[in-house]
Amino acid sequence: MKEKKAEIEACLPAATAEYTYTWEKELPEILEPTNYEFTVVKTPVEYTAVINNADGTQTTITFNIENVKEKKAEIEACLPAATAEYTYTWEKELPEILEPTNYEFTVVQTANVYTLTIILNRMDRMTQPEQRTVAYGEALNLTNPEAVTGKAFLKWIVIDIETNEESDAPATMPACDLTVYAKWQLDVYTVTITMPDATTQTLKFAVEGDPNDMDVIELAALGFVLGTVMPEDTAEYTYAWAEELPEVFELKNYELGIVATPVEVTPPETSEDPETSEAPETSEAPETSEKPATSEKPTTSEKPATSEGEKKGGCGSSVNAITFGVLALGLGIMKLLKKKED
Repeated sequence: MKEKKAEIEACLPAATAEYTYTWEKELPEILEPTNYEFTVVKTPVEYTAVINNADGTQTTITFNIENVKEKKAEIEACLPAATAEYTYTWEKELPEILEPTNYEFTVVQTANVYTLTIILNRMDRMTQPEQRTVAYGEALNLTNPEAVTGKAFLKWIVIDIETNEESDAPATMPACDLTVYAKWQLDVYTVTITMPDATTQTLKFAVEGDPNDMDVIELAALGFVLGTVMPEDTAEYTYAWAEELPEVFELKNYELGIVATPVEVTPPETSEDPETSEAPETSEAPETSEKPATSEKPTTSEKPATSEGEKKGGCGSSVNAITFGVLALGLGIMKLLKKKED
């Protein structure tokens, strides 16, 4: 009987990493003379996976060889989804298949990084602002800018784009990109201009423009703006500054004046129209003495009868003479040519 009991006990499998084996009911100490039925119970070995969460707490998940797939999915679900503030990763990559052993997994929380833009002068569109990357929750470490002539630094602010409202800059980085602006107290000066009609205009200016008061002119643009105040010359008047403007304006108040000078109208010099101009005065011709009385012409003898040419105007005889001369010259030339040919 003892040997048979040992044989029965040997039917119980040895435990493995995956399972343990036990008798459903404990074997009797001594086998009695009767029939027996013994059942071996197979039990999977339980293991644990301890998850160290990002908030410092722990989560423990038990698993065995029969439920490793479901339990691995449960472990993966312990990794939080990324947020605007943080991303989450496993310190070590999870195994593809959970082996029959105990595990410890750690969730790593990493703050997201955003861009911080620092603008010293809101009105300056030419200078590239300073930019840096800052992780969520990290201190901004904003330092006061260097002193600038004509203005005093007050504080760092942020501006709501939609409402244009100002608020103090946060001490730490929010979960988004952030732009901070230096808020200044500007020293504002005036230029009072007396116009030719005795009215006055007043301009305000400072070392830079004031985003909260668009009437404040930037010092560098003051000369140009003053040029727009000067009236345009007309046919009646010309305009000029009462005193020459400085080449460089300083941060101080000014009083200026504009004077109007009448234009002198001079009739243009034009040449006289000979038809309309009066004839120059000429000295009167000296009065001539009356012709002396002449004695009556003596009776002359009648002129001899003249040729008919003379009767026709006094030039008929000379014309005839010229004509005859030309004809004679032509005949003479013809004779000479004929002799030459012979």
